[in-house]
Amino acid sequence: MSGWLIVILRWLPWIAAKRIPPSMTEIQSRLAYISSVPALEAAKSTPGVLYLRMPVTGYGTMEFSRFVELERIGYEAMVKALADWDERGLLPSATLAPRTASDPSASRGKRVRRASI
Repeated sequence: MSGWLIVILRWLPWIAAKRIPPSMTEIQSRLAYISSVPALEAAKSTPGVLYLRMPVTGYGTMEFSRFVELERIGYEAMVKALADWDERGLLPSATLAPRTASDPSASRGKRVRRASI
């Protein structure tokens, strides 16, 4: 964006309403989004990965004052998604049969690991 264009837009506010340059925060947000799209698509197509897009499109990145509201929305979306994934059998079972010392697959690195949260 030209520096002259910014000067003109400041002096002619009725034109500025049509062409407001993005803020630095908006630019950084867009750059982060562009660079993360390929990584996100690769992660979503990885076997065993369950992706949940939070329903927060109506909120801005810097709206920290709405944290409690966003937390509630995220929690409710997560509970609903976990219930759905559990019904479809996508979640790992918490009741796997315990392995015994005589079990040859009980060697180190062969046990089912619990994911840390």
